[in-house]
Amino acid sequence: MDILEINLSKRIKIFYEAYYLRIVNEHSIENVGDFFIHNAQFQTIATIYDNLVKILGNHILGNHKGDKIVATFDDNTTIVNSINIKLSTYNLMEPGLILTYIFKEIITVFVDQNLKPNIENLNSEIKKAYDIYFTEYPTDPLIHYQNTLYQIKSDYFLTDFLRYKIFYEISNDDIDNEGISKDFKLFYYWHLANFLQFPKTYRLIGDVFKENFYRMLSTECFS
Repeated sequence: MDILEINLSKRIKIFYEAYYLRIVNEHSIENVGDFFIHNAQFQTIATIYDNLVKILGNHILGNHKGDKIVATFDDNTTIVNSINIKLSTYNLMEPGLILTYIFKEIITVFVDQNLKPNIENLNSEIKKAYDIYFTEYPTDPLIHYQNTLYQIKSDYFLTDFLRYKIFYEISNDDIDNEGISKDFKLFYYWHLANFLQFPKTYRLIGDVFKENFYRMLSTECFS
């Protein structure tokens, strides 16, 4: 009974948030000053992104699992699970960024639903690989970031790799003058844009958390 109540409570909360975003922001009360966005068109924007989440979710997850996911938006937190993708309200007017977020989070749900049992074993194997590498190459400059590398979980690699393969890679033959795939450069551009505008990237004094930056670079290099 406790599990049922917890699951029901989660769904009621998601419904309340989605209802509030779509119904409170409508023409009949658009002049009320207490509400979050004073524009009835927000309903349309939120619904478009919600539909996109469902379409991509059905395509990637299969079995109409995307239909169960509700898109909501929040000023303070981001949540991703099999029934709710909650993104930042600050991205609502940034279609390029929010699209890449949706791509990322759909793949996050896919990895969580389908690959989670294998992730812990993979994390263990990655740590062993790092140990072997740093034993054989003790003077490699990467050894200074050994602790940061150990904190990177395999689901980061899997999510980014799958996101690149599914949404960005068109042709491996499309190589620029630097010998880098143009598809990967596009993927890296949007990945870096997401990273730089994410609040948790920065410390309170305004500079970037070095550990987060190294983790991001490491994930891209190994992906």
